[in-house]
Amino acid sequence: MTNNSLHKPKGDKNSLIANFKKSDPIQQKLDNAEARIALLEQKCSHKDKILAVLAHDLRSPLSSISGLISVFEGKDAQRELELHVSELKTQLISVNELMNNLLRWASHSFEDAYSSHATNIDAASILRLNMELLDFVAKEKNIQLINTTTGPIELFVNQDQVDIILRNLLLNAVKFTGSGGTITISSQVNNNNTEITITDTGVGMSPQQLGTLFSSTHFSNYGTSGEKGFGLGLLLCKEYLDINNGTITITSELNKGTAITIMLPSAINDQ
Repeated sequence: MTNNSLHKPKGDKNSLIANFKKSDPIQQKLDNAEARIALLEQKCSHKDKILAVLAHDLRSPLSSISGLISVFEGKDAQRELELHVSELKTQLISVNELMNNLLRWASHSFEDAYSSHATNIDAASILRLNMELLDFVAKEKNIQLINTTTGPIELFVNQDQVDIILRNLLLNAVKFTGSGGTITISSQVNNNNTEITITDTGVGMSPQQLGTLFSSTHFSNYGTSGEKGFGLGLLLCKEYLDINNGTITITSELNKGTAITIMLPSAINDQ
């Protein structure tokens, strides 16, 4: 046996360095620090997106409310209130929606909500409840809500997060659909996933609008009855879908309508 064979290291130089790094406590601490920095950067990115939306969207309805209140000063308050109560109600609903979404986002971002805590659920009951909640608003705008789903919609997801996703998507459909329009909800199983599609005959979107939907540069327009749409709701939906291993697909044509399909894991069969 030669001297070279006696002293030849096992493995090449790179593998030895890699093994050393794995067992090096200093390197492990550095890796942990890098992971924490990455998480902080992610949360800062979320914060920047929310602040960008707030800076644009919260100012508008609050200014409208302030302007409406000033109309009442020095005039017949009762008569002015009757004339403007519907507009005031719309703006208050918009602000309330924004604040609810903001609170949900804050809870999600700062209370270790980066896991879905998924369970088997029936999303059909959640869908029906949200349709009932929006039924009054839809009737006021003469919009027909059509649910073509039959039977349960069995998913393996976080129930609260899917509730928020469906409510936001339905609310957006109602906002951007005009009088006499329709909103249709359907579902189908696709291998190990389930698709839920919400199709409206509303104002639709241009290719440019579609391209910025999930960026901090996207700000919604007013709805068909003056409702303010918030980019925050859609950002929240996308975030919750990512957490639940879901996807969202949006097709739209300006002045013709929009179809939004979310795909989520189907319920797990324990047998």
